[in-house]
Amino acid sequence: MLRKSSLTSNPIIGDQSSSDVGLSREGLREGKTGVTGITGTTSSPGLSLIVVELIGTPTEAPTGSLITFVVKVNNIGDGDSENLSLLVDLSKGLDYISGSSKVGGVKSEPQRNENELRWNLGTLAPNRGVEISFKAKLLASSGEFNVVASAGSSSDSVSIRVKPKESSSSPTPPPPPPAVTDLNLTGRAVGTSAYLTVTVSSPTGAEMVDVIVNLPAALRYKPGTAKIGGIPAKTEVNGNIVKWVVNIGKGKSLSINFEAQLVDEEATEVEVKAYLPEFGKSDSVTLTFEPKQRSYSPVITLPSIPWWTFVTAVPIVVVPLAWRRRKGKKIVVMDYMAIRSAVMRDVLEDILRENKVLISKKTFEKINRDKSLMAAVEGYLIDGSMSIRKSPKRRVIIQGADEELSSALGLADKVRAPIYIGNESLLKELRRLGFDARLVKDAPPPSIRRDLP
Repeated sequence: MLRKSSLTSNPIIGDQSSSDVGLSREGLREGKTGVTGITGTTSSPGLSLIVVELIGTPTEAPTGSLITFVVKVNNIGDGDSENLSLLVDLSKGLDYISGSSKVGGVKSEPQRNENELRWNLGTLAPNRGVEISFKAKLLASSGEFNVVASAGSSSDSVSIRVKPKESSSSPTPPPPPPAVTDLNLTGRAVGTSAYLTVTVSSPTGAEMVDVIVNLPAALRYKPGTAKIGGIPAKTEVNGNIVKWVVNIGKGKSLSINFEAQLVDEEATEVEVKAYLPEFGKSDSVTLTFEPKQRSYSPVITLPSIPWWTFVTAVPIVVVPLAWRRRKGKKIVVMDYMAIRSAVMRDVLEDILRENKVLISKKTFEKINRDKSLMAAVEGYLIDGSMSIRKSPKRRVIIQGADEELSSALGLADKVRAPIYIGNESLLKELRRLGFDARLVKDAPPPSIRRDLP
């Protein structure tokens, strides 16, 4: 838009007719031929100089929008400008809105000739100005249109451009990732071991595919057993979650073989699940463990001792030692705090050497949430030194005992075995109730028996 220098606006006088409109220092005066602002007919000495400034808002708009135009006409000369008129050419892309015109803030309709608008301004005194405003509707659907305003020998113009409509078409969605056509999980139970195979395949090939297996609480992944094509596979283990990241060739498949160990002696049926989270695929397999397949710590019975063994003093010393070492282990129950205290005091192995430790399912679940403690006792759970038993329906409820300890007390009551606890404040109350309760700190220190032949 061509923009002239800013000029001071002054009041304008006009009417709703096509009569001449004039401006004078004394205000409106009506003459024979209309309204005039000049007293008498004497012109001021000097020459007039008219300057026109045209502003359109907005200069870019969609079809159907209303555009507001403001025209400023100023006489910066020394003399009056008589019989002054303003002509605005809207061009064919715009249509004047009837009743929207104002001259000096007063409504005043122009003369119309198709797309041309004309206002008769009459006489404009030196250093005086008038402001004309109106609105027009943008009819065109495209293109750019030049609107011109002229008065006297001065003119100004502004370009109005049709804003193109925004495309309503939605962006092209990204291509979907290659689909893994098959995820298959198989497994078998042998003794206390579970042998599992995860098979994945892709017709298009896929890289960095996450393969996740969720083991139940009764199973524990056996470290170092995962292989892909007979080659050890890099494995991430987080509790019961086992994860591999694999690449699959186009039209190829691969199998992940691994082993898990049963850690709950009472579990007979477990479900293992496998996932491909990026592709929304999952599969599962149910394994059944037979009680006869379990291995328990054998109870060593003392063979019959001939009478002549007692004839000499030496056998009298050997036989009691042999009896003590060969007889079966005692059964004890331990709660979570007792096991944690035993690990911290480094006496858990001594307790296990003397006893077979039973823990309730609630205790195991609490240990499983403690990663450092789980790492310390995992080997004992696998080799059977510690066994998990179902929490009995009957639980011992005493003040200060949480659900896990109550479950352990119920197990001790069920098997009629001593219980190691970690909460010393409950010891006296448990003994009062008839429990053979013990503290880990009362456990025997490392014995010299480990050095005996």
